[in-house]
Amino acid sequence: NVSLNLREIGPSASVATNIRLARSGADGTFAIPGLNPGRYQLLSYTYADGHSGTTMVEIMGREGSRSAVIMPGGAISGRLVFDGALKPPAPTSVNVSLYPPVLGSEKYNMAPDGTFTLSGVPSGKYQLRLSGRPPAGWMMRSAMLNGVEVSDTPFEIRSNEAIESAVVTLTDRGAEVSGRFLDAAGKPAPEYTLVVFSADRRFWMPRSRRRQVVRPDANGTFLARDLPSGDYLISAVTDLEDNQWNDPEFLAALA
Repeated sequence: NVSLNLREIGPSASVATNIRLARSGADGTFAIPGLNPGRYQLLSYTYADGHSGTTMVEIMGREGSRSAVIMPGGAISGRLVFDGALKPPAPTSVNVSLYPPVLGSEKYNMAPDGTFTLSGVPSGKYQLRLSGRPPAGWMMRSAMLNGVEVSDTPFEIRSNEAIESAVVTLTDRGAEVSGRFLDAAGKPAPEYTLVVFSADRRFWMPRSRRRQVVRPDANGTFLARDLPSGDYLISAVTDLEDNQWNDPEFLAALA
């Protein structure tokens, strides 16, 4: 009676798609039919006691079997901080989450005093993010763990490990980059797409807060909002495929 979550891993090695759900029987066996060839991540977990496990599965166009081992999950706890001139909203209006998402961890979240705990987390590498939109007028400035920014830099949670002292800071002073994009003749070029991304290759992973795709308007004016502090590159492209900006090789070519 263990819940199973099978996620297909895309070309960028961390974009999960085609999620399939299943449950093991009384003898622990399970079957997930109708899969396309590819790479998958199998997550197994129990809500009752927080046991979980992950394993990689390669589907090569034929039936295969894989054992999944579940162990006690890890946990991360911390506090929420508001830094700004606006009146802080209620901490319970903010949901802290992990990426990749952990099913079931949403039931452990923000307390009225601004402390939070995410429990039953399978062993693996994660980033600490917000789930959903932040309160109006606020944005996530940082998620710090032992002096390291972990909203864009993965950190590891191990089985039975309790990580403490994470600090998630929201601010009402978001940074932005604005300007005009003109062609060689000095005319607006709204047909281009601008990719704004961190100059630091460590942040070239999917769903980075340090990457935005914006389009100039008819006058060539563009705006990228709520960027974390750091150095950035801006590149103009005419043909951008879906999700291509999450590919590190594509960003390297632009850089």
